[in-house]
Amino acid sequence: MKPDVTAPGMNILVAWPPTMSPTWLKSDKRSVEFNIISGASMSCPHVSGLAALLKSVHRDWSPSAIKSALMTTAYMLNDKFTPIRDVVAGSSSSSDLSIPFAFGSGHVNPERASDLGLIYDIGIEDYLNYLCSLNYTSSQMAVVARRSFTCPPTNQFLQPGDMNYPSFALLSDNGAIMLTYKRTVTNVGAPRARSRAARVGFILYNKTPPANLTSPGVLLPALPRSCITSSVGRTSLA
Repeated sequence: MKPDVTAPGMNILVAWPPTMSPTWLKSDKRSVEFNIISGASMSCPHVSGLAALLKSVHRDWSPSAIKSALMTTAYMLNDKFTPIRDVVAGSSSSSDLSIPFAFGSGHVNPERASDLGLIYDIGIEDYLNYLCSLNYTSSQMAVVARRSFTCPPTNQFLQPGDMNYPSFALLSDNGAIMLTYKRTVTNVGAPRARSRAARVGFILYNKTPPANLTSPGVLLPALPRSCITSSVGRTSLA
């Protein structure tokens, strides 16, 4: 599910080329060195900078580890401790509540991301095995891998839900289904740490909740409920 996270992107003060008007209109003859703009193009530089910051603190972290740190420490409440809302002028109704399809795992939190206990890491081989499930040819795989790579048997292909990703999503038109997602966590915190699974939140969108549920959602058990990692860098199945 995308996006992974959201970041500051509204009314951002940016450098601006003096050869271009602040409104991009030909009739606007003003020349400025700064402008205030909004959009995903403003959020992206914030996240890119945070990734560089985390890499400077944790030089041994992979890109997947950095992404995991940003996603698993993001928050879904605003500064008033209420759910994040979409920008709707003059609206304060529940209809303007934002959803994960807009903010992903939540709003990035640099301080928490730089000092956490567990990450979900993904290796190069995992990505290559996933590409095999997309029917990439041997020549295409060689371009991506920058070496010869032989795909495993079809029954060993990685599907999207099998990736050791910090989040997951499922689609169900109707009726009851049961899916199992396995994840492997890596300790990047204290040498000997106990971690407990917690269900932060879940939402069922655009569907009527089943009669046996008091609110929209799904049953989401986590096993094991806790795990102990004996040293930094050790992994544990979650």
